[in-house]
Amino acid sequence: MNPRATNELLGGLSGKIKTAQVASAKNQAVTNNLVRKELGIAADSPLTTDALAAIRQEAATAGYAPVRAAGEITATPSYTAALDDIVKQYQGAARSFPGAVKNEVEDMVKNLRQTKFDSGDAVDMVRVLREQADSAYRSGNKALGKASKEAAGAIEDQLEQHLKSIGQPEALGAFREARQTIAKTYSAEKALNSQTGDIAADVLAKQLAKGRPLSGGLETVAKVSQAFPKATQSLKEAPKAVSPLDFTEGIS
Repeated sequence: MNPRATNELLGGLSGKIKTAQVASAKNQAVTNNLVRKELGIAADSPLTTDALAAIRQEAATAGYAPVRAAGEITATPSYTAALDDIVKQYQGAARSFPGAVKNEVEDMVKNLRQTKFDSGDAVDMVRVLREQADSAYRSGNKALGKASKEAAGAIEDQLEQHLKSIGQPEALGAFREARQTIAKTYSAEKALNSQTGDIAADVLAKQLAKGRPLSGGLETVAKVSQAFPKATQSLKEAPKAVSPLDFTEGIS
């Protein structure tokens, strides 16, 4: 068959699969824009891992800096329990064969088992743990990456409880906002295709299904993808040039 406009039209009208592909291609731009808006990224700026890392750094500076002067923190039982839970997930082989396996997670958690610590030092430790998590994920060490993020979360929980106890609502509000922004960047990064700069809506949908607390534009994308998975799929190639959707674009 000759690649004429008529043939392209017939190919575009050949079924639901191509229609879904074209819908996904059109919806990709909407998905990307919703995520940009949620994270405060300009509409004409690319979505990259560096851009997300910069947002994390800015949020940490704005929300964590006031916490530095909050004084000494006495760790609560919930902190010890959180560290115990992290270790339990990764003991396995290292517990039964201590000489054969290096348990990086247990070594890390051991150093975090403190009954008291300065709030400023805790902020620094959160930064160190998040940087360690990023580095571990990039190197393929998912266990250490996940454990480092969970450990950072455990310390952040202690910071939040401390701010409540000393009655600093403004610092607590800024701190919570920073935590939420940072969490959003990690959710977006997990769904980001670094080669194309596109956000995979189906990945956000899976995060939501697993109980990840998405909100705003990220939650909207996830819920739409759950409701219309075929219209928000990640495409490996461009769809036909013409599809049934081209004849309905003007309808609203």
